[in-house]
Amino acid sequence: MTVTDLKYKRFGNGREIIITSMVTSNPKRFISLLAKDFTVYDVSLRRKGFPLKPSGELKNTVLTTWAEDIYRFALSLKIKKFYYMGISHGGLVGWNLASLYPHCLKGFISISGVPQDRNPSRLNLGNEDSMARSGVLDKLIVSTTDKEYRKKIIASMQEEFGLLSEAPNPGLAWPECKTNQELADKFNKIKVPVLIIQGIQDYTINPDVPFIATQSVKGAKSVYFQDAGHFIATENPDKVVDEIKLFIYQLGINKKSHRSIK
Repeated sequence: MTVTDLKYKRFGNGREIIITSMVTSNPKRFISLLAKDFTVYDVSLRRKGFPLKPSGELKNTVLTTWAEDIYRFALSLKIKKFYYMGISHGGLVGWNLASLYPHCLKGFISISGVPQDRNPSRLNLGNEDSMARSGVLDKLIVSTTDKEYRKKIIASMQEEFGLLSEAPNPGLAWPECKTNQELADKFNKIKVPVLIIQGIQDYTINPDVPFIATQSVKGAKSVYFQDAGHFIATENPDKVVDEIKLFIYQLGINKKSHRSIK
């Protein structure tokens, strides 16, 4: 499989480029809001063709392969530097991308997508089947009270998890990290601007981990929403897009200021 086999859609014509993947529940409003100011490439990550380890195992190669695909996808379109935005599993791709190919990133935006806590999690979501259950999905929807809209989100997510079932479980991000302190050390090596957007009511993520990332990545910024969960990009797209726009705008201003000082 080659990078040219990847399916993608382009939205908008803004000067700054955002490449994204694994957008939770395919929130069309979220993408449409971003496309008002940016050029957005929404990439469908591969479902097969992953390299095997010498032992014949696939474990721990999925996320790094996805990260490499994003990097080579940008090269194929002659995009030298871009912003990467990842939601949920797509965020894990972004952390690997920032670790392996930092030179290609202007910045990284992680939405509900930090590496897994090395301590026991608050909710056991060990596989796609458990997360696709209506009861679990309903628990992850926090701020939306409209019953019909909740049903639509659940149906959309179950459809997406059906597609995800065609791909292997990506497993832990950075499996070499056995403790949260080792995670902190790994975060400390990230040298690109990072924005972390996190819902406090996200039962799939211990809020300590995005805080550890913010403490460890130099210049990182985190935005926590108390009334949001894992599907923050679907339930509160306007709030999330406003934070992304501010992040990119501020980076641009800082870059211009740095040039003027020189």
